[in-house]
Amino acid sequence: MTNNNQSLEDSCDELEDFAMLGRLYVGLSHDLKNMLGIIDMSHQLIDSTLDESNFKNKEEYKSVKECLANSKKVIGYINHLNDEICMVSRGEKGLVNVYNSIDITIDLLNHKTNKKVKIEKKLNKSYNPIIRGYSSHIVSAFAKIGRAHV
Repeated sequence: MTNNNQSLEDSCDELEDFAMLGRLYVGLSHDLKNMLGIIDMSHQLIDSTLDESNFKNKEEYKSVKECLANSKKVIGYINHLNDEICMVSRGEKGLVNVYNSIDITIDLLNHKTNKKVKIEKKLNKSYNPIIRGYSSHIVSAFAKIGRAHV
């Protein structure tokens, strides 16, 4: 009987540890979202006040605008990953838009290969393919297919 009681106590301790880790992650996730929100608001402020006349040439202005657009994408990816980690930690699978996953994959392949990946998408816009799962798994699968052809 004592071995059984000890085993139950150990299981309870382990569950309490997991619950504590979950609470810790939720707190960190909330802080991360707040920081990313501040960075995103700063981007919007900078973007709204940028004036081409303040730059030496048009290329410099376009470069700054492109940098802002790229960092905004990265913030979106981090937010998405953070949301997905929370979803996975709760054991939930979300609804994933396949078209969005393809766009994310193209961006990732462009970044990783330092090449401009061009994928012709012949998609029926009236059909919106949604599947249940984790978007990071879908993007990873698309990236593996893409890397084999790049």
